[in-house]
Amino acid sequence: MADYAFPELKLFVELDTKETHNPEKDKIRDEYLKQIGITVYRINNLEKAETQKKEIPKLVEFMKKLNIQKPITFNFYKQHGR
Repeated sequence: MADYAFPELKLFVELDTKETHNPEKDKIRDEYLKQIGITVYRINNLEKAETQKKEIPKLVEFMKKLNIQKPITFNFYKQHGR
């Protein structure tokens, strides 16, 4: 399970610590998610203030660069003259 998920961006954000993550398993999981179109963005040591100051702006910029396609809305009533 992702720490944070942004379905509209097809993005999972993982906050990794040495105690809770296994790099080998993470690599396998990330590769699988990539194959189904989901990007994983990993941040290590987010509990540290200096990491937060450095990594959060990077994450925001990364998210801005993702190609977001607006969903096509379908108005049933408009399409059927109601």
